[in-house]
Amino acid sequence: MRLDGKVAIITGAAAGIGEACCDVFAAAGAAIVVADYDEAGAHMVARRLADKGASAVSIAVDVSDEQACADMVALAVKRFGGLDCAVNNAGIAHTPTPIQEIDVALWQRVWEVDALGVALCLKHEIPALLKRGGGSIVNIASGAGTHGARHMGAYVAAKHAAVGITRTAAIELAPHRIRVNAVCPGLIATARNNQNLPTGMKWSDLVSNPTGRLGEPHEVANMALWLASDRSTFVNGEAIAIDGGKYLS
Repeated sequence: MRLDGKVAIITGAAAGIGEACCDVFAAAGAAIVVADYDEAGAHMVARRLADKGASAVSIAVDVSDEQACADMVALAVKRFGGLDCAVNNAGIAHTPTPIQEIDVALWQRVWEVDALGVALCLKHEIPALLKRGGGSIVNIASGAGTHGARHMGAYVAAKHAAVGITRTAAIELAPHRIRVNAVCPGLIATARNNQNLPTGMKWSDLVSNPTGRLGEPHEVANMALWLASDRSTFVNGEAIAIDGGKYLS
């Protein structure tokens, strides 16, 4: 799967799934805009890619800030001449909490990043893709975007919204040769995930899929690459699970 000559934006790119996406997209030949709330982390990833011969630039982006999303796309156009694909991966979760105990501020912040953030990225990515005559957008949602998850109410609600936004955009943009899909990971082995657990607990303690392990960031990144490439040109509006078969039974 190659993306030679293509330009990609990847949000939440300083670590975890986003960083893995940067690696596989750069290896496939794409120029990368490395975007993350963590400015220093994004810069380190972009520098590492550049040291390996890839074209990469970093930018600090809070996806809940519309101007930041607009600036991100403008950077892609200015530095690399346009935009061909995007992986909207930026997101936050929260410590598992009974739904009646989640406070309003937490509901709002998770919603702003995980749902509104996707919408704002799309709002500014789509015009750039239209100018290129088409492209592909991959939204990193979650298994929580298609199923319930105990004590993760705010996250579940926002990820369901992200899947709904994906499907609506796919319908609207298909006539313009822009595909929009969602990837729905299960539990993935990232440092950030461990930060959202109560002291003494590990996500590996919660594994409940038939495969019997956590997923790896590169496994999600490879699916995102396939969706961004010409290998998946008849795939549109899907919410594709990468969860080790968690919901098979």
